Amino acid sequence: MHSFPPQEIPWNWIIYFTLNSLFAFPMVLWTTRLLLFRQVGKNEEHETISPRRTKSKIIGCVIPSISIGTSLIPCFFYLPFLLVARFSLRSYLGILLFITFGSIICGMLLRGLPEARGPAIRTQCRNNLKQIGIAVHSYHEFNGQLPSPSYLSENYTPTSWRVYLLPYMGATDLWKGYDSNQTWDSPANASTLASRPSFYNCAAVPDDETLKTVTHYAVVTGQGTVHPPEGPLTLTQVQEGDGTSNTIYASEVSGVQIPWTEPRDIDVDKLPLGINLPGKQRGQSEGTFSSYHKEGAFFLMCDGSVQLIDEDIDPQILKALTTTNGNEHVNLYDLP
Repeated sequence: MHSFPPQEIPWNWIIYFTLNSLFAFPMVLWTTRLLLFRQVGKNEEHETISPRRTKSKIIGCVIPSISIGTSLIPCFFYLPFLLVARFSLRSYLGILLFITFGSIICGMLLRGLPEARGPAIRTQCRNNLKQIGIAVHSYHEFNGQLPSPSYLSENYTPTSWRVYLLPYMGATDLWKGYDSNQTWDSPANASTLASRPSFYNCAAVPDDETLKTVTHYAVVTGQGTVHPPEGPLTLTQVQEGDGTSNTIYASEVSGVQIPWTEPRDIDVDKLPLGINLPGKQRGQSEGTFSSYHKEGAFFLMCDGSVQLIDEDIDPQILKALTTTNGNEHVNLYDLP
C-alpha cells in the first residue's frame, strides 16, 4: 500500500543544489584569495592556485560553498556579495563567516516564499468549494431541491452534476459544448473533458499530464447522506435533521482520480471512510476523502460554508458528518 499524499523525492532540487554548490566552490576560493589570477602573457591570463593555500583552508571553503549552493539563489547572483567580502575583509576566517552566515540568512528569507504560497493555495481550494456551494444554493433556489449527482438525458445517458451545474458557475459556453446524449468519454465530449474548469482543480495537486482531466471535488452519496438512493433532498429536510452546518455536501477527493465529466462521486457505503487513507497505487487513496493539503481536507457543508478537517479525525465523527438525519450533533470547532 502507498501512503497518500505520496512523498516525492525532489530530484530537481537535489541536482540544482549540487550543481550550485560546485559552481560556488571556485568563487569562494577566489574570495578567500586561495584562487588567484597571474599574468602569463601580454594578452593572456589563466587561473592558478596560490602557493599560500593549505589543504585545511581549501576544505574550509566547502561549508560556505554548500551554504550558497543550498540557497534558492543561483551562485552567480552572490558575486557582488563576494566582491564585498574579498575587498572589505582581510581575515580568511572572517570572510568564511561573512559568506556562510550571509548566504544562510538569504536562504532562510527565500525559503519563506514557498511556505507563503501554501496559504494562497489553501485559499484558492477553499474558494473553489465555496463557488460550488453558491452554485448548489442557486440551483436549489430555482428548482426547490438540491442537485442530483447525475441527470439522465432523453436516451438515458447520465450526465454528472459537475457538467450540469456549469451554467450556474459562469461556464455556459462549456456546457453548450457538451452533448448530454453521448457518454462522458465519447469522442463528441472529448474536448469538454480536456477543458476542465479551474474551479474543479486544486492547485496543491502536483502538475501531471495524466491528471489534467481529473476533478478534485465530489459530492457525498449513499444511504443517509444528502444524496440518498431515493433522490435529492431539500435544504429544509437537511436543516430539520442534523442541520446544514453539520452535514457534508462535497469534499476533496484528489486521491480517487475521477475524470471531471464522469458521473461518479463518493459512495460512503462502498468506500472505506477516512481522510488520506493509503492506496494500492502511488498517488491514489482508497478512502472516501483525500487531499494534498498538509493540514487535512476541505469539506463543503450544506449551509455553503467550507471547513478544514484534520485527517486524524475519529471515523465515527466523520461518519456522523456525512449523514443528514442521524441525530448526531458535532461541533466542528472542537475537532482537531
